Amino acid sequence: MSDKLKRNIIFSCLVLIFISPICIYGFQFGWGIWKEHEMWAEMGTFLGGIYAPILGLLTLFVIYNQLKLQYESTQLQYETALFARQEITIDAVKRLADALEAPCLSDGCRIIDFLIEQKANHSLEFSNSESILLFNRYHWIINSLWGQVLVDLDGLRAGSKSSILHAQHYSTTRQRVTTYLSYERIGVLDWYVNKLKKALYNETGKESSHHHSEKHF
Repeated sequence: MSDKLKRNIIFSCLVLIFISPICIYGFQFGWGIWKEHEMWAEMGTFLGGIYAPILGLLTLFVIYNQLKLQYESTQLQYETALFARQEITIDAVKRLADALEAPCLSDGCRIIDFLIEQKANHSLEFSNSESILLFNRYHWIINSLWGQVLVDLDGLRAGSKSSILHAQHYSTTRQRVTTYLSYERIGVLDWYVNKLKKALYNETGKESSHHHSEKHF
């Protein structure tokens, strides 16, 4: 059924509802312009008793539809904001994937290859805090972008506990992250960030101000 047909049916029903009481009264008690005040009062009482509940129900119906439209509009804005946030997250993932392909300043190999080797060899060049902090000084974009991605995932996971929409976006965002970054690379990034946090703690004696993220992969 088309929207136009629905509107026509609703309009016809409303016209019928409003006209029916007058027609019934007229056929039952006659038509005319009366001189007696009592007859006008009786008609007013009759029509008032009929139309008051009808108008009350119509008022409730209008309020319900307004609230429904407002809710749908809010949900649409909310979903649009989530989509926008997801695209910002994925943009950070793409930039991170490109950054991992860049040459490492230490030996010229790709940054991702260098990190994979460090993890496999138990951090030969990251044996002390100074070396890993020096690496982060030149390649700070790695920790910055991965930290942004983890913060966004944390927000979606927290919201997914009470919102189906958040849960859907959390699932699709995780899938898209693994599309651009393999599970091996994600594991290396988590390992590197944890090493960097420990290095910062050893250097300053204080807990890192970096965001403490939950595990997502």
